[in-house]
Amino acid sequence: GRVLVRARVKEILLNDTQDCAIGVRVLKGKQEYEIFAPLIVSDAGVINTFKTLLPKQVVTKFNMDNIFSSLKPGHALLSVFIGLDGTKEELGLEAKNIWAFQSSDLVDELERYFALTPDEARSMDIPLLFLSFPSAKDPTFNIRYPGKSTCAIITMAPYKWFEEWKNDKVMHRGEDYDSLKMDIGRRMWQQALKMYPHLEDKMEYIDVGTPLSNQYYLNTYKGE
Repeated sequence: GRVLVRARVKEILLNDTQDCAIGVRVLKGKQEYEIFAPLIVSDAGVINTFKTLLPKQVVTKFNMDNIFSSLKPGHALLSVFIGLDGTKEELGLEAKNIWAFQSSDLVDELERYFALTPDEARSMDIPLLFLSFPSAKDPTFNIRYPGKSTCAIITMAPYKWFEEWKNDKVMHRGEDYDSLKMDIGRRMWQQALKMYPHLEDKMEYIDVGTPLSNQYYLNTYKGE
């Protein structure tokens, strides 16, 4: 098989009786292509699948309109991408994932965190972090990028914190947006350093992706 990238799926194609998916229509550059297969799987989420990829008559047929009236999007995600100076051996990085909790009462902690205003969130510890070192999982990474490593940190963050910039152009959302995402992202990195204090002076690069980034690059509904 093949993996197609930078080819946005515009529509799920159905058979003549509109009861079976037979392919997808994708946009590559300015050209549309139809790709057919015996099995079509959508991992775009139920809202994207039924609201944007399938014809309206299918949504009506399966009574999905009533479901959407009460269906809420999942929690949005915020990601931090770190570039490190040093190989995985030099930095002692392992090919594993870490879930870091601030409290055993995680649900209540997250609810309190989600209720914060954006400005309050700048200075608050994040209740939940997912931490990984993708370069440590790739045996070819040091060949391609000698002497370097990467770290990825992910948490959940309310879409509403960033919603005011949703119509702004990507990479040009302004100083307030950049300041907010970087304040939260650097705080996530500081919390990660409590587990890996020897990495404090090894960071060479940091970037932060918000729910709006997920919406733009992954076409998620609300940054999930």
